[in-house]
Amino acid sequence: MIFCVNVVFILKINNISSRNNHAGNSQQRRELSLMKYTQYFLHTRKRPDRSRIKDEWIEQAICHPEKEEIQDDNRIRRWAYIKDEDKYLRVILLPDGETVHNAFFDRDYRG
Repeated sequence: MIFCVNVVFILKINNISSRNNHAGNSQQRRELSLMKYTQYFLHTRKRPDRSRIKDEWIEQAICHPEKEEIQDDNRIRRWAYIKDEDKYLRVILLPDGETVHNAFFDRDYRG
């Protein structure tokens, strides 16, 4: 099976308080994240129940999963608890371990 993969660059701007800055101004740090998605993921992400899933939540599940399983087709399942939603997010990665194929809140996973 062949998947078309899109690469999306996400520019995150985080405000960082400076201890030496007495004027109360904050410094900004820019981080560039690189995430790859399949066309299937980009299509399903348009669904109302999936559109609210934030990129940082997906990144959390990829980088800091609470659990990981390898499927029979060598795709990788990773779960992370999303505090803002009080739910577990399941992310399915292609066998390369980087490309997001699916992401959804897993009603059956209990942690």
